[in-house]
Amino acid sequence: MNRSGEYFIKLLSAFLKNEAHLDEAFFSDNLNEQDNFLPWDEILKISRIQCLSGAVYCSIMKLKEDLRPNEEIMKQFESDFFNTTLKSANQEYEMRQIINALNKNAVCHVLMKGFIVKEYYPVKDMRSMGDIDFLIKGEDVLKAENIMLGLGYHKTMDMEDVLTYEKGNITIEVHNKINYRDITRKSFYADYFHDAWRYVKTAEHIGQDFNYTYEFEPWFHFVFLMYHMAKHFFERGSGIRPILDIAVFIKHFGNNLDWEKIWSEFEKLNLVLFAENILKLCKKWFDIDIPYHLQPMEKDLYENLLSFMLKVGTHGLCEENDAISGYRAEYKGKDKLSMLLARIKYMIKVVFLDYKTMRRQYSYLRKFPFLLPAAWVHRAFRLITVKRKSTVKKIKGVLTGIKKSEEQYDLYCKLGL
Repeated sequence: MNRSGEYFIKLLSAFLKNEAHLDEAFFSDNLNEQDNFLPWDEILKISRIQCLSGAVYCSIMKLKEDLRPNEEIMKQFESDFFNTTLKSANQEYEMRQIINALNKNAVCHVLMKGFIVKEYYPVKDMRSMGDIDFLIKGEDVLKAENIMLGLGYHKTMDMEDVLTYEKGNITIEVHNKINYRDITRKSFYADYFHDAWRYVKTAEHIGQDFNYTYEFEPWFHFVFLMYHMAKHFFERGSGIRPILDIAVFIKHFGNNLDWEKIWSEFEKLNLVLFAENILKLCKKWFDIDIPYHLQPMEKDLYENLLSFMLKVGTHGLCEENDAISGYRAEYKGKDKLSMLLARIKYMIKVVFLDYKTMRRQYSYLRKFPFLLPAAWVHRAFRLITVKRKSTVKKIKGVLTGIKKSEEQYDLYCKLGL
């Protein structure tokens, strides 16, 4: 898998650099000397898991024909390219309608993450998005909801800090505060991201008459992207695309990024070690210029990390990695007593979710918090009767996750998580 993964990353690097022509020298020592064979079936599989097959296709089209995949695999890459382009165009159109409506109704909003970062990609449509996020102020939640419903969306999830709307294959997440998680258990991320509105500026690339459309200042957006990646790593694992986002971001802003400020913020968030490792990968894979001298990553750490990221993909593994992150939060060491206590504490947390989590799923708890025990019974009944199959799947994921958490302990420690 790692050999195919290295080919995949080289093709991504060529995409980022927008290289004109690629020949045998592009693969240098990686090509099989006997027959110049490239494992295109595995490269296609990895590209799809990472949601980057469209970007890889762009590089394939610059290869000499004798290095390209066979006709069957080429058609699959081509299909992914056009599907990604079509979905991206549809998302762009829908988001423009939303932005227009928000401005017409004087609703301040901050565009972030994929919808902004895609503008910095060599071919912006190749930065696929599962959903589109934007941030509003708490007092505008009802106005934003009326706008979304008026545009034909229906609400599919109502959580305290984010509402999810869907229309066809378009998913929009409307945040009234930045989601956070105290991933290192040393920093107070809620306090840090509470003031996010202090670090916004007009989103100039959207147009001149959009006075209520904002984006984050580059240094803050960069810090947020790094934190968001760390959160995904901690929760479910994370793939290659978020690292490509970081590389694209650095390449776009270059020396205009306030690195002294950024590094100071990483220190506040206890993300220095994690950020160093991610930036090492940006340098190694995409030849991104980092204004700090970073020692090369240890070989064992690199191979384990690459293998992990290639497997989990862009969105991580759901039930399994939910269990891994939950168990990891209780995991204090490798001795048998620590492991036993961690398992007991984690299983209690799985069965009896805390009030903060439960009130997101059961809105009546927001008015009547004393009904928490009844909500636990309500949840148990739904899991047994309505969601039986998913419950069985989740239990299997929990058991697998506990085992894998113990296996990944060293990897996450070395990443600073």
